[in-house]
Amino acid sequence: MLHGIPKYISFFVLAFPLFASTYVTDSFTINLRSTPASNGRIIQMLPSGEALEIRERQDEWSRVQTASGREGWVLHRYIISRAPWKNQAAAQQRQRERYAKQLEKVRDSLRVSTSELDAVQRSFTRLKGAYDSLDTEYHALRDGSQEYLTLQHEHEEAHKELQQTLQENNELRDENNRLKADSSKVWVLVGGGMVLLGFALAHVPRKQKKRRW
Repeated sequence: MLHGIPKYISFFVLAFPLFASTYVTDSFTINLRSTPASNGRIIQMLPSGEALEIRERQDEWSRVQTASGREGWVLHRYIISRAPWKNQAAAQQRQRERYAKQLEKVRDSLRVSTSELDAVQRSFTRLKGAYDSLDTEYHALRDGSQEYLTLQHEHEEAHKELQQTLQENNELRDENNRLKADSSKVWVLVGGGMVLLGFALAHVPRKQKKRRW
């Protein structure tokens, strides 16, 4: 317990240790001041999502350092420990684009040869699992913010492409099974023809002997 320190400051000390990476709240822009006071000279305006490192704490103020190395004081109620929603959304978008490219490669592989069907299906299953995991993270992220209409649209498009790839995969498998079935029928007909031919050849010499008598 930190005796003699207000509860909200104690919480901040525990939640934001010195030299911890924090961010400007994703709600609005804040002031970086030269002193820990509301009338301190404004050094810089820090945009929402700006990465900061806590160097010192004093009452409700924190001395921070920006990514560019500039130092100053900010009210610690305007900084957060988690990555801003915008940053998380950008990371999710980059990851979704990587998965989309891999899924497109799988779709191209499905057209190459039915002999590669098993390998393609394993790759598809792996990517489907990765997509489902990303889909779960996306819904959790969406619940925490209302700023993802564009991300939601792209998510739905990726889902449609996934369904189309799955349909093409099933069609390729059905075609492969049909070809195998047709091949079996051909061998049955060939076998039957060979039996009939053998039967005919076996009876030709007998007929010739009867004609000589």
